Amino acid sequence: MCKGIAIVMENAQIFKSNIHNSDMASEMVGYTRNQILSHAGVAIVAQANVQTQSVLQLLA
Repeated sequence: MCKGIAIVMENAQIFKSNIHNSDMASEMVGYTRNQILSHAGVAIVAQANVQTQSVLQLLA
């Protein structure tokens, strides 16, 4: 009987760990997505600035 309880406790701990790992993976996916969007936004702004400067040089 005591061995059965120990197995149940061990399984519960494993399940809890798996849920925690899943939560961490989900958070990392969100973080990575946000980083990619942020870098893409910076790149687009930089490209727009270069294009604006090129137009201004043509007009000067």
